[in-house]
Amino acid sequence: MINLLILSNSLETVQKITNKIVSNLESVRIVGIVNTISDMRNIIMEHNPDLIITTNNRIFDLLKEYFAFFYPGVILISNVNTDMEEEKEGLKYDNSLIIDYHNNFKNILEQTKSFIKDNLTISKKSKAIKTLSYIGFDFKWSGTNYLLDCILYVNSYKGSCSYDTLYYDVYPLIAKMNNTTTNVVKWGIERAIKYVYSTNGPDTYEKIFKYTGVEYPNKITAKFIITFISNKLAP
Repeated sequence: MINLLILSNSLETVQKITNKIVSNLESVRIVGIVNTISDMRNIIMEHNPDLIITTNNRIFDLLKEYFAFFYPGVILISNVNTDMEEEKEGLKYDNSLIIDYHNNFKNILEQTKSFIKDNLTISKKSKAIKTLSYIGFDFKWSGTNYLLDCILYVNSYKGSCSYDTLYYDVYPLIAKMNNTTTNVVKWGIERAIKYVYSTNGPDTYEKIFKYTGVEYPNKITAKFIITFISNKLAP
């Protein structure tokens, strides 16, 4: 299921996008319809949409300024002929499509379907790998790979994730998958988290803060990062 956010200050435009485009898309769920950038920020924080359809040219600046990690697909329906500077800026945001609003809705729908097929088909595992890499984890570390396995398991299991749950229910399973012991998994994950902070600098601390809300010198824990990322993955 693809979570969709629509941003436009025109109710008529929103109605047309919903009735002529979204209603003809499979596996798409609207998680928000907003008319201001500030409202959009709130929806992003709460629902983490996979796709944003908008008529607001400021969308790319907002994502770069406030959501350094968050990288949804963006479809901007704009006046390409007169908004060339915004178009050029948008093209610097790789996961985007800019459509001239002069196109008919049938054409816009087909372009939207192609964009979703080509850009939003990404597995949970790929999303988790991208997230962990972004916030400073190195997959050369065995602990990072154990952490990835834990995240994917907890996401599928949907159980509570207390320390006891990790140590007695999750870590043993991950240990068995990797032909090792529970203590090795625990130690490897803790060491990987330690390495994130010891081998990286302020840029990484800032990325962690923007993504998780944990501000240095506070540090993420195994329980926190496993639960946080698993909850961010699509259900």
